[in-house]
Amino acid sequence: MIRSKWLALIVIVVFVLTNGSPVFATNSEEETVLEIQTDWENRSLEDLIERAKSRSLELQRINQQLKRSEIMRDQAGLNVGYTYAPEYHPLNPMYTIEEFIAKQATLGVYAADAQINQVRRDRQQMEDRIEYQVITAWIDIEEGVRKVLQEEKALSLAEQELAIARVRQQQGISSRYQLIQQEDAYEAAQNELTKSKVELDGKFITLNGLLNEPVESRYWVEREAPSVEELPNLTAQIARVLNNDPLIKSLESNVELSELSLRLYVYNQEQDPYSAKAIDLTTASLNAGNMKRQTENSLRELYQSMEEMDKTAAELELQLKMALDQLNVAKINLEVGLVIPQDVAKIEFQVSELENALKSLESKKEKMSLAYLKPWAAR
Repeated sequence: MIRSKWLALIVIVVFVLTNGSPVFATNSEEETVLEIQTDWENRSLEDLIERAKSRSLELQRINQQLKRSEIMRDQAGLNVGYTYAPEYHPLNPMYTIEEFIAKQATLGVYAADAQINQVRRDRQQMEDRIEYQVITAWIDIEEGVRKVLQEEKALSLAEQELAIARVRQQQGISSRYQLIQQEDAYEAAQNELTKSKVELDGKFITLNGLLNEPVESRYWVEREAPSVEELPNLTAQIARVLNNDPLIKSLESNVELSELSLRLYVYNQEQDPYSAKAIDLTTASLNAGNMKRQTENSLRELYQSMEEMDKTAAELELQLKMALDQLNVAKINLEVGLVIPQDVAKIEFQVSELENALKSLESKKEKMSLAYLKPWAAR
């Protein structure tokens, strides 16, 4: 009697799985992606970056500031009428008011040149930042799409489990309480799917904000998988960044300007005291040194984090290999009737979870590598 009831249960379960709720399939992700993309506009990542740059109000402001700085530099050049003597020393000032004005004009030209270079560096940093923000925003969208797909799989699996629980309860094999638990699990899966879709909408809102597009706009970018090329050596990368970081170069420019201000200093002309100017130079040097130290430490931390990610990825790949082996065995057992389709579906879901975890790790490393290559863009 009990044996016949179990046989009847297996028949009902197989019927439910193969008719009422499809067995979890490995190609379901591709089908869902196509469904998601149906009403989305195809774009290239380069197009999104250029669009964000062309519509950036901050970048437009910097361009206007650059034009103004160039005008002021031309004006400063007209004020130069004298040059200071190389042997000049502030402790032995023997200069006329005209010569003082000439020295101030010379300092003004240097300051104007420094201002132009500063604004150009600001523009380069802003362009790099916009590119970084657009790429990372799209990486987040890719991650959000994968999460929606995974939650859809989880819901499908929960639906199958609920169907089995109902049959078991009807046959008197399980209690009403167990059915309620499965119903709660199904509702939780529905809620997680809804939540993941809301989160994906939020990620698109972030990208649309960068592009100055309507919040409801949706796109799909076909791009190659993240590059697996080895990142630059840490020591070499630190040296490269310290030589190219716009903020560091600006701070170093402040040091040079402070040094020039001391060289052109003239007493008794209603300037700040010489000692105060000397403190300004010391402060500028400390600011530059502090930023270099912070940048170097940040690069070391990023490099260490990415190395740890590589180790985690290796562990996940091993787990994935074991899961795929289990899946192959389960499929063989399904063919000979040793397991039911639901057992295969569970293992397929575990495989997709591990694949998703690996892709998420790749996304995190890709964002870190962008910050590693151009840390000023991530500030």
